[in-house]
Amino acid sequence: TTLIRDGVETVLAQDDNYDFNLQYIRMLNEEVIVQKGDTLMTECTYNSEHMTQNAYGGIGTENEMCESFLFYYPRMNLLFCESHPHPLNILSFAGVEQIEFAGPYAASIENIPVVKPDSMFNMT
Repeated sequence: TTLIRDGVETVLAQDDNYDFNLQYIRMLNEEVIVQKGDTLMTECTYNSEHMTQNAYGGIGTENEMCESFLFYYPRMNLLFCESHPHPLNILSFAGVEQIEFAGPYAASIENIPVVKPDSMFNMT
């Protein structure tokens, strides 16, 4: 997980040897104060070369997933906080180059019109 502040990236935590059977909470060496305008970014790399079938994203043990948990204080009146990748990051795997997206959030990825490439224009 990386903190981005004023264009400068600072790695807060990194796990290059993740083991599903050895999950634990990683405590930071120093307290981090997240300020207004900061970005927290979690990046995951998947390796499913050992699998005999396709691996899909999901919450099951046979699925690929990327999660990061953040503990914070002082207590805030916050019920739930989540984020999602930008739809173009997902659709680019299918060859989509540009979409008509005025987000920050879309009701459904199925309703976002494709702008480019021309061969996919106006598809959703």
